[in-house]
Amino acid sequence: MRWVLQVLVACLVLLVLVPARGGLPRTPVTAGLDDALVNLDGAIQTLQHARPSRDRERALEQLSMARARLLDAMTMLGSMYAAPLPAPDRDPLPPPVSRPLPAGPLPMGPGAFHELVNDLKELPFSKDQLALLRDAGRHHYFLTEQVRQVLAVFDFGKDKVDAAATLYPRTLDHDDFYKVLKELEFESDRDALRNRIREIDHSGLPAGF
Repeated sequence: MRWVLQVLVACLVLLVLVPARGGLPRTPVTAGLDDALVNLDGAIQTLQHARPSRDRERALEQLSMARARLLDAMTMLGSMYAAPLPAPDRDPLPPPVSRPLPAGPLPMGPGAFHELVNDLKELPFSKDQLALLRDAGRHHYFLTEQVRQVLAVFDFGKDKVDAAATLYPRTLDHDDFYKVLKELEFESDRDALRNRIREIDHSGLPAGF
């Protein structure tokens, strides 16, 4: 029965490695597959005439299952081979282009700004807070909304004016800086901030001041 097992193993290997004949051109590979199928049928016929035994019945069952699976795989792979490949688009999409980074400076990130505000709150005197703002302004830029949050840390109008004037040269959206005036309670403080900004910005204030 050793030769039966050898035939069975060979058929299973062909089942996995060799493409199906259905729909495929005649090649040495497909010709070998056809020969293997013929040999498999011959082995099954020979076993059918052998002396009945448990080993014979088991071998016949395994060979029959291998033959059925081989034929199914041949049919399926033949259909896949015969199916036309999808035609490429006439006008394929161009490769994605990465967006360029925004030109110019960027405002302080949320994490660093949150840390700055917390550090300001921990300082007991306004002069120390303003000194910290000047240090931060030498290395960072800000948005108007961030300036407004900084002003909320200070208690007195004069200190708020000093803080706003300190950050104005490092604020990126000057068109919105007029919103900072809303953080000042008294008109005298708003006038003081306008004058400070006029001294900094020689071209005058943006619309709204």
